[in-house]
Amino acid sequence: MKKILFVIYNFNTGGVPSSLESLYSVIKDKYDVDLFPIGWGGLHSFSFCEHLINSSLLLKMFASHGKDVRGLNKFLIGLFRPFKILLESLGFDLKSWVYRREVRLIELKTHYDCVISFQDRISAEFCCFFSKFPTIAWIHCDYPVLMGKKEDEKLFKNERKIICVSAFTANSFKDYYPNLASKVDYIYNVSDYQGIAEKAKCEIKDGHYKTDKFTIISLGRVSPEKRFDKIPSVAKKIKDMGFPFNWYIIGPGKGNYSQEVTDAIERECVMDCVHWIGGKANPYPYIKQANLFVSLSSTEACPMVFNEARIFGLPVVSTDFGSSYEFVDDGCDGMIRPIEKIHEAISALIGNKDTYNKFRQNSKCHLIDNEKIVKQFDVLLNSLS
Repeated sequence: MKKILFVIYNFNTGGVPSSLESLYSVIKDKYDVDLFPIGWGGLHSFSFCEHLINSSLLLKMFASHGKDVRGLNKFLIGLFRPFKILLESLGFDLKSWVYRREVRLIELKTHYDCVISFQDRISAEFCCFFSKFPTIAWIHCDYPVLMGKKEDEKLFKNERKIICVSAFTANSFKDYYPNLASKVDYIYNVSDYQGIAEKAKCEIKDGHYKTDKFTIISLGRVSPEKRFDKIPSVAKKIKDMGFPFNWYIIGPGKGNYSQEVTDAIERECVMDCVHWIGGKANPYPYIKQANLFVSLSSTEACPMVFNEARIFGLPVVSTDFGSSYEFVDDGCDGMIRPIEKIHEAISALIGNKDTYNKFRQNSKCHLIDNEKIVKQFDVLLNSLS
């Protein structure tokens, strides 16, 4: 049985930890998997926590952000910060020293057949110091758009493979780093169908979530690329057409952009039909009871929430970002439109039961094939031998 080490930044809620948990659910019987989080943050509430490899206190203090932690850990980060600033001001490459030291400790302790950097640049910066084990970089975003720098090419030059999570993002990565193109491929994220179905059985105790009207849901971290601040103006157009609905935004958020979302809801006077109800550790009961999933994102790498919505028979209406056409069959199980015409697509489904029911019936016929993904993963690992 091959032994694999996955490296992520931390356990904060988001697409990377959940996609890793889903992948683990379908490979755990075939591979011996360990998980190495670089820094503090998030809850160890994952099914593979028994395989957790703890990083050193030094690495945690260096790599963690104060916003991700509380209590003693936050105090330790604050205590370490002046020394970090001093050493770096003297020209000492502290990051390389700390990362190289930690990698050597791992290499001395355990043999791995493969190390997978599973969180874009932040884990690639760490994994580039491995020399004894072959490494794979897993890219979960449209890298050139969200974090691409030409000098990042050096982070990936020694990777045996670079895996993106959609054909669109793989092509985008190849175009931006042509010297790395021969290493790049794509594998879709896994959906844990059984786990999601079980989680969806939980009772919703949030009194703010009501499904007495046509219920729309948008899900994700409240950040600019999700364009949640555009929801109120779209909702206003639908409301003015006379359609009754509730539109729920589910996702954590804080700071200036979150305030923009709140301000937009008030400015458009849609407080009665647009509701931001915050982040939910288990969003699946909410998705299950909704009628439609809507995404206004400007970019997504592999919008697995589309697939999760289809598990419960929800049609998907999405803006026309690059990878949307891989995950929505336009006119069959959903609609893809430019953001200026999203209100037309939504109102068409609210107002036309025949079209809505056709999309709903088709939605479960286009679920991602986990068995195919496992076979691709097997081929990937075997290619390193």
